[in-house]
Amino acid sequence: MAGIDPVLDDSCFRILAYELDGESIALRFITEFRNMLPSRMNRIQRAVGDQDLSAAMDAVLSLASSASMVGGLQVAHQCRSIGHAVKNSDFVTAQHASVVLEGQTQALANELTAMLHARGCRFGGCSA
Repeated sequence: MAGIDPVLDDSCFRILAYELDGESIALRFITEFRNMLPSRMNRIQRAVGDQDLSAAMDAVLSLASSASMVGGLQVAHQCRSIGHAVKNSDFVTAQHASVVLEGQTQALANELTAMLHARGCRFGGCSA
């Protein structure tokens, strides 16, 4: 039986740090990702609201990919769901799903902020 994806899968940090050759680079990537979440969410909502298939697909695939890298599994899964709806030109479902995504991105931002603070990073940057 499949469980619910965690808001933040901490094991992804170790993988990201390994792939980027160091914790400090991974922490900077995560900080930038977190800082860009509101604008990325706005981009998805605007594209879905405008029923712009190309822009919506670009926005959700981009967020899904980077969210997976930082461990935001719920966000990545929800982006894929929105992408399926958009591919089927079901923008009503995509809009409803983007409301759920907005809450998930906020929860992910909160988890990432806590994780970054625990590693000595603050809003303005990271000393790691």
